[in-house]
Amino acid sequence: VYGNCNVPQNWKENSSLGRWVSQQRDQYMLLTNNKSATIQGRRRRSTSMTPERISALESIGFEWVLMILTEWEVRLDELKTYKAKYGDCNVPIEWSENPQLGRWVFTQRQQYKLFMSDNPEKRRKSPMTPERIGVLESIDFQWVLIIQTEWEARLDELKAY
Repeated sequence: VYGNCNVPQNWKENSSLGRWVSQQRDQYMLLTNNKSATIQGRRRRSTSMTPERISALESIGFEWVLMILTEWEVRLDELKTYKAKYGDCNVPIEWSENPQLGRWVFTQRQQYKLFMSDNPEKRRKSPMTPERIGVLESIDFQWVLIIQTEWEARLDELKAY
């Protein structure tokens, strides 16, 4: 149904499956890190993971280590999808399809302004980084929007007519 084996540990529909999936990863880590020896002075029991179990899980696409995306990375992916659909990165702040994305885009512009400030105190308050700026600019993100008035928009439409 979901196309992957990444069952959340506390999945409401089947919490025991979520815990079991998490345990498989833990057991695999014990096996691969050879931690059946002593940990903090206590003898740790050996792992129940076997090569056969590893093969069975891998045959259905099981991932041993999950890449956990930060919220920033999740929003960036959503912005890339928005751009592919609409041709720009100018998500309205109260976009009904994804209000979080609209607010996030607005926040990136605010954080950029702080980051570029001549005031060191303001710069310190911004989580913006040169790396994030580079990533956003690589998808043609506009830091400053020129808001076109309705009158100017109609004039442009008239000219095109």
